Amino acid sequence: MIKAVEEIGVADLDSAILDNQLVPWRSDASHPQISEFVQLFHAIDSLNTGHQPYILQFVGSVPGEGVSTVASSFVEIAASQAGNPVLLIDCNPSASNTPGSLSLIDSFLQTGRINEAIHAAPGHLGIGIARLSTTKDARLNINAASLGNLFKLARKIFPIVVLDCPPVSLSPESLALARFCNCTVLVIDAETTSRKAVAETKQAIERFDGQIVGVVFNRSKTYLPRWLSGWL
Repeated sequence: MIKAVEEIGVADLDSAILDNQLVPWRSDASHPQISEFVQLFHAIDSLNTGHQPYILQFVGSVPGEGVSTVASSFVEIAASQAGNPVLLIDCNPSASNTPGSLSLIDSFLQTGRINEAIHAAPGHLGIGIARLSTTKDARLNINAASLGNLFKLARKIFPIVVLDCPPVSLSPESLALARFCNCTVLVIDAETTSRKAVAETKQAIERFDGQIVGVVFNRSKTYLPRWLSGWL
């Protein structure tokens, strides 16, 4: 289920969790409900009144909340609805150990470009995929100014850039990345994530100047599109 995009306080999070008007995804669903992501895309897109390229971060509080499922599903919908190319950046250190795989940071530091690190998603010419880093620290060997310039390049190529980030409890880098994003969407396990964890994550993101614009209450955590399953 998806909470409408808006400014959200901790009390609102509590209310949303208990709100019976929100329709949850079926826990046995093989694919998240497409209509939910269409709604989420248009809600976020409506905030972009200047029609400028933007970076959207998806992040959770703890492991197992299905952030990659939500981020990849959103990218599919955004590419089809916007009619423009969308870039999905994998910021998860555990998925960044493929030998010989050039990351965005590697490419930028070596050449000043990022194109060499971006790959077309199989069967989806409108979707680009890339890894942020090939090290355990997503920001290793790059300073804040250079990382900001890297993301500026990404926005010049792709009108929509989506960051699939590891949980805040395991990766402080996710908090640092929030300040480079135009907005952040929290992904919450609809059944197990504690309100305390959500509140702490919200406060931490805001301390890093992140802007939380929406919450996804997720019940579908195992689906990954075919074009992404081979990448991870």
